[in-house]
Parts: sequence; C-alpha cells; structure tokens
Amino acid sequence: MPYPETGTEQWKGGLADGAAKVANTADSLAEQAKEKASQFGRTAADKLEASKKGTADVLQSSADTLRNAGDASSEAVKGFAHKTASTFDSSAQYIRDHDFKGMMDDVTTVVKRNPTPSLLIALAVGFLAGASMRRSD
Repeated sequence: MPYPETGTEQWKGGLADGAAKVANTADSLAEQAKEKASQFGRTAADKLEASKKGTADVLQSSADTLRNAGDASSEAVKGFAHKTASTFDSSAQYIRDHDFKGMMDDVTTVVKRNPTPSLLIALAVGFLAGASMRRSD
C-alpha cells in the first residue's frame, strides 16, 4: 500500500517519465552530433576539392621552375631536376584526375600494403610538425 504523504506512486510514474525523457534527449543529442560530424566531413571534403586546382597548379609551376633551373646547371643537376620535375608533373596530374574520396582510397591501399614505411613516414611528419611548432613559439 502506497503512502500518500510520501508521494510514492507519483515518484514511480515520474521516474519512468524522467527516464524516457532522458533517453529521448540522449537519442536526439546523438543524432545531432552525428549530423554535425557528417556536415563537417562534407565541408572539409568540399574545401579540399576546391583547393585541388590550386595545388595542382603550384606543383606544375614548381616543376616548370625546377626544369628551367636544371637546364642552366650541370648535367648531374639537370638530370636530377628533370626527374624531380617529372614527379611534380605526375603529382599535379593525379590531383587533377582524382576526387578527394578516390585519393583517400588510394592512401588507404598504400598504407595497407606498406604498413611499416607508412608508420615511419607518419612518425617523421609528426616529429617535424612538432619541431616546427616548438620553434615558432
């Protein structure tokens, strides 16, 4: 038998309602977070896609500059400059020909095929980024 002065019956109903409200709020917040993350991902991909042409143009320009500088140098430097310029050219063409998702798929494939070198490169990039940040402070 419930005790009217303690409001036991009301408390039990309120608890169930409160739990349902908390669950609904949690579901709503989770859905909002999921949508925000998805929106952020789309925005980042769009920005990267937009910067693609500029990046390819810079690589192409660097290749041309390197090739011209190499032509004015010794044969050993000229050969190295032309080989490096060719790599820049192919990188620029790759960037022009692939979308962001395709590039990420290619990176994933390379990392899966070469996990140790990929890890070493990631460590080196992280070390260099950390060192440059430390110097800029």
